[in-house]
Amino acid sequence: MGDLLRFPTKVSNIKGRISKMENRLTELENENCWIRQDITEMGDMLEKNILEMQGLLKDLASLQGFEEPLDLNYDDSDDLEPDF
Repeated sequence: MGDLLRFPTKVSNIKGRISKMENRLTELENENCWIRQDITEMGDMLEKNILEMQGLLKDLASLQGFEEPLDLNYDDSDDLEPDF
């Protein structure tokens, strides 16, 4: 007769599950790295777009005869600190 096929034991099932979970963790780490890079790149693009928009708004205001354009730069980083 031929060789018998054995059913997988619980130990081999656990090893397989562990391997799948470890592989998925690696995939998630890679995806998170790509997402962080995308966020950084999009943040840089957003900052450049905002600066360009500020320049365009200043030029439009000047061309339409408004007073000297206001400084549109605003740093609110210290607004989050408590006033003691």
